[in-house]
Amino acid sequence: MVVATHNPSNVAMETIQLLVPHSNYKVQMLDTSSASWVSTDANVVCNTQQVEFQPTETETNCRMYVRQTINGGQIGLTKIIYDTSIDLEEDFCQTPMKQFIGNKDLTLEYLRSVDGILYFDLIDVNAG
Repeated sequence: MVVATHNPSNVAMETIQLLVPHSNYKVQMLDTSSASWVSTDANVVCNTQQVEFQPTETETNCRMYVRQTINGGQIGLTKIIYDTSIDLEEDFCQTPMKQFIGNKDLTLEYLRSVDGILYFDLIDVNAG
């Protein structure tokens, strides 16, 4: 399946988010400079929750995060291919992933939570 993502803003976005039924995918993006499909980093986060008003039933929701830069006002193409030999699901209890937001100048990275207090690093991208 090929997914088209439009970035309506005037700044580049670095990650796209897709809702998927499971985590068994090979992920590629269209490299416009070479007009070819290239592999890209992706991970899937799944969570199971109780179905509202039905306490004995649960449902699993999965979100795929694809590392793909799409410039402002542009469209990016992402190809996801079902592949049982690949499992992109991240187990955050075992391998916590860095959580951050940012732009070309600053990055705000979540470090940890201690007794309800959240700790972050604010990083000047240009200075390191």
